[in-house]
Amino acid sequence: MMHSPGDLDRPASRQKRERRSASIRLGSVYGVLFLYVGVMLPFWGLWLQYKGLTPVEIGMVMTVPYLMKPIIPLISTQLADRFGRVKVIFLINLVLTLLFFTPYLYVDDFGSILLVTVVLNLFFQSLMPLLETMSVAQARKCGMHYGRVRSTGSVTFIISAILIGLLIKGSDPEWVVASAVACLAGTLLAALRLPSDEPESVADEEEDTDIYRRKPLKRLLKDRRFILFMIVVALIQMSHGIYYTLGSIHWKNNGISADMIGMLWGTGVMAEVLVFIFASGLIARNRPTYVFTVIAALGVLRWLVTGASLSLPLLFLVQIIHGLTYGAAHLAAIYYIANRVPRSASSTAQGLYSAFPMGIAQGLTTVSAGLFYTYWQGKSYWIMALLCLIAVLVAKKMRSIPSS
Repeated sequence: MMHSPGDLDRPASRQKRERRSASIRLGSVYGVLFLYVGVMLPFWGLWLQYKGLTPVEIGMVMTVPYLMKPIIPLISTQLADRFGRVKVIFLINLVLTLLFFTPYLYVDDFGSILLVTVVLNLFFQSLMPLLETMSVAQARKCGMHYGRVRSTGSVTFIISAILIGLLIKGSDPEWVVASAVACLAGTLLAALRLPSDEPESVADEEEDTDIYRRKPLKRLLKDRRFILFMIVVALIQMSHGIYYTLGSIHWKNNGISADMIGMLWGTGVMAEVLVFIFASGLIARNRPTYVFTVIAALGVLRWLVTGASLSLPLLFLVQIIHGLTYGAAHLAAIYYIANRVPRSASSTAQGLYSAFPMGIAQGLTTVSAGLFYTYWQGKSYWIMALLCLIAVLVAKKMRSIPSS
């Protein structure tokens, strides 16, 4: 866990109360926000189909979030770094997200749905990087266990996906949007109790100067080690493209039943939860380059096996690796930003992480997944294995560059 120098002077009982309070407040926001994600990620496509959109139109609408990620979060996160008001900017974006999501209840045609999606994502895409910034700040301040707090989101994602699946089973998917509105409203109520923004002590950080606060984006983009960090994480996240886009279709086309497919996905998410809860300390204590090397190497194994075999025992075994290729990779990225990036640039670093590894990179493999699968079917997973192999090589190069 991360601690600031002032932690040693804070009475243990007070720090324990602060840690418990921060964990509950941030955990509740993660929990309710991921209820929303659990509604939208599995079922938004079904709702779009219910509204009469063609597959091409659905693809266009679902590409919008990836297009917005490289731009919008960087604006909000730089404002947060410049003015030091992360909570306020988070709340503004959340209120506007709820406001501009509500029109989904009243629109029916492609043009209107596309317009709502564009406007909505002007604000929604900033929520996660800002929430992660607040979590890192509390982990530094009072020793809050980031991994366990973040795991509440994964747990509620599973619960939400199951409940909404039962709700719309045998009925129209109209409930998807109404349920999502309720989840966003609940997120706003929980967010009102987020810990307040408090300036962190930076007196001992020589590099945390005015240039970081005034030009955090420029400073980060000149840091070769940070750029290589972004490339490594991007390659690891890109490697999930076939799995996220066509994994279920591939398994179904090859005779694996729907309930087994659900269990395979559930195994991956549960492995992710266990990593968040039990492995975050181990990840935080080790050098990021070594962690990324191990994760990427296991990613090579995961995608080679997934592309070569339809044996359920083997697939369940390699699905456990999802806890590393997603869960551990995300934790390692958060700890890298927390410990290697100056505090006055941390929001911008979170914005870059959201924009490129989690945005552009995933978007590229999502867009190209259909083409790969058309020509190579399950063997397209081997392209994902190649991405992880390149990540191993980039992580090795990253180790050779001194920290700036």
